[in-house]
Amino acid sequence: MTPTPEWLTESRAAEEAATKGPWFFHYAGVYSTPLTKLFNQLEAEGRDDEAPETSVAWVPTVSGDTPTAQGLADEKAIAMMRNQWRFLLELVEEAAADIAHDSSCVADLKGEEWCDCGVTDWLARFNAGPDVKEER
Repeated sequence: MTPTPEWLTESRAAEEAATKGPWFFHYAGVYSTPLTKLFNQLEAEGRDDEAPETSVAWVPTVSGDTPTAQGLADEKAIAMMRNQWRFLLELVEEAAADIAHDSSCVADLKGEEWCDCGVTDWLARFNAGPDVKEER
């Protein structure tokens, strides 16, 4: 897959349209942290009828709300992907811009040689990992 401008635009739009994160998993569900906090606040104030839906996904269960082994793996992946989505899109956008700006970086990505271009900054940011915070 090549990160075309259209792909980046579609990915950014999907990320922005998704339920606010970060997300977490609990039993057989994946939930929005900000919506869960709001739900708990409104419930504590006796305003249950105004409380938002907090779940964003459900996975297969063994019994009740206990996820299957595959369901557990899936919900962990769903929450992790949502929490890192924005960071990964930013990295792809930065790398694409650096490559477009400095064509010698293409040689770097093929492992042929190293140059002093934006890829070094990109790799440092990638190795540092995401700084997952509540969004919006």
